[in-house]
Amino acid sequence: MAWISNLSVKSRTLLSILTLLLCTAGLGVFSLTKLSTINDEAADVRDNWLPSVSAISRLYTTFDYYRTLEGAHLIASTDDDIKSEDKALLESADRIEQRRMDYQKLLTPGWETETYQKFVKSYQAYMKISQEQLLPLSRKNDNDGAGAIYRGSSRDEFRTSKDLLQSLMDFNATEGKRAADRGEQVYQTSKLWVTAILVLVVAICVGAAWMIVRTVIRPIQAITWMMGRLADRDMTVSIDGTDRGDELGAMARAVQVFKDNMIEADRLAAVEAAEQQAKLRRAQAVERLLTGFENSSTAALRTVAAAASELDATAHSMSAMAQQTSTQATVVASAAEQTSANVQTVATATEEMASSIREIGTQIARSARSGRSGCRSRGSNWPFPRWRWRRSGHSRWSARPPTPRRWPGCWSAVPSPTCCARWRPTPMRPLPRCAGQPSTNSRIR
Repeated sequence: MAWISNLSVKSRTLLSILTLLLCTAGLGVFSLTKLSTINDEAADVRDNWLPSVSAISRLYTTFDYYRTLEGAHLIASTDDDIKSEDKALLESADRIEQRRMDYQKLLTPGWETETYQKFVKSYQAYMKISQEQLLPLSRKNDNDGAGAIYRGSSRDEFRTSKDLLQSLMDFNATEGKRAADRGEQVYQTSKLWVTAILVLVVAICVGAAWMIVRTVIRPIQAITWMMGRLADRDMTVSIDGTDRGDELGAMARAVQVFKDNMIEADRLAAVEAAEQQAKLRRAQAVERLLTGFENSSTAALRTVAAAASELDATAHSMSAMAQQTSTQATVVASAAEQTSANVQTVATATEEMASSIREIGTQIARSARSGRSGCRSRGSNWPFPRWRWRRSGHSRWSARPPTPRRWPGCWSAVPSPTCCARWRPTPMRPLPRCAGQPSTNSRIR
């Protein structure tokens, strides 16, 4: 049944119809063939054997009647009776010739034709005896001579011809019956074959109907039931027939896709409903925030409005101050121009003073070097009071100088080259140590 399920509905329907058509056509052809055979046999009986039997029977009867007229001619004694019998014999002879021609058209080649030829020879011999021997003597009333011929050679030829006609009559009757028997046999055989073919056609029709119901109607009903269940939102229904290779399998697969899409649609609807709920909650939260923001912004705007009023008053006061400042700035600008001119003059003097100071520094450095070299040559000690060493918080010893004092002419506690330049050494006032000059006092450790 799997190969039937893989056939398309169109192929199955066409196969069933073609099978029925072939069976019906075969039955029709067979029936027509047998009917044609029966018709041929019936036509043979109708057109050959029955007309032959009828023609040979009429010929037989006419020939026998001619024999009867010959006997009547022998009995006739008057001329009128003889003429009347001659006329009857002539008419009977014409009818024999006509009926013999009619029968000759229906002859069947073979035994019938040969027998008929024998009849014709015997008939011609009989008519020759009748026309040339028997009737002339009867017309002369020579009944003894005519009777002798009538009972002699004429009777022998008549019996021979009559036997031949009888055999021809029996032959046509027998062949007619045989043709009828063949027709009967063909009918019986055809009836059996037609019955068998009809049984086969009925079986094929029943099989085709069963196949269509089993492979088409029931799957369609099943698909209809499954689609009804899906229409009722029953997603637990199982879709059968998706493995079929026909249109019904395609329908089942389409229903499966429809079911999957419905499940997916339900899932998406649930997700969308959840998203809608989330959006609703967010909208409510945003609305609450907007309400709070509106309240806050209203209060802030009130505060800003008050501040703006204060700023406006401040701006008016600052504007007045700005006007006063502008007036003072004009005066200051004039003074600044004068000050700029004085600054330029001072800058020029400062540059000249810096040059003089650099020159003085150079001379002082030179004098300092000369003084140190002189002190070292006399072996004198540095004129500073001796510093005392003490243990500091570090790991090394350090000297703590005494309380610094200003040197004459210096603003700092440590003498500078400028101070050294201003100091006038005397025997009682030795030259101080300038800043940056290392100590040479041997008493200082």
